[in-house]
Amino acid sequence: MTDITREGTTMRLRILAAGGILAVTAALLVDHGDQFGLALTHSALLGLALGAVLGLVPGASPGGRVAGFAIGFIAAWAGYAARAGYLPDIPMGRAIAAFAVMVIVTAVAAGSNGRAPLWAGLLGVGALVGAYETAFTTMPTAFTTESVTAATTVVLAVAFGFLATTIAAALGVTGEILEPPTESTAAAERREIRLPGARNPSDVPTTASTKATS
Repeated sequence: MTDITREGTTMRLRILAAGGILAVTAALLVDHGDQFGLALTHSALLGLALGAVLGLVPGASPGGRVAGFAIGFIAAWAGYAARAGYLPDIPMGRAIAAFAVMVIVTAVAAGSNGRAPLWAGLLGVGALVGAYETAFTTMPTAFTTESVTAATTVVLAVAFGFLATTIAAALGVTGEILEPPTESTAAAERREIRLPGARNPSDVPTTASTKATS
């Protein structure tokens, strides 16, 4: 078995292990979510998936990812608050709210120099929008109660997803499962590298001593 094949097998096993952990967590949330007094059965998969992405994507510290998510989530909630209390319920009002949310998330990501990643902020926006947009469209006047219920529910599901992937990473299950397998260093060193225009030893002209003897 070559190094690349071995790395590919390890990658597949890590993906299967991480997916298995998330599948069990999702089933438990959907089956027992009502015990938390929230409608987790309706937001479990959404929150769990977003929380898993938040925990799996490398490149920033866990605290930075959580901070970025929280900023996006709060910005989206503020956008709904503006729509419910100040902006007219017309396309222009919704456009203003969406623009403001994106500006806030982008400004925080830029101001933190990427420590609170932009993608994490967008996940936060998507979490609240996915959990609350339908309820807000149906009854915008119930913002103070419905938004809190939706926000609490989806945040709990996100926390479970993030916790599951964090535990899996601590156990060495996940690793860098988002990156494709690459050739190992040892294999790269063994691989023959030939520069353009290089000639075989047989093509090298005869030495001066050889010419002299002839």
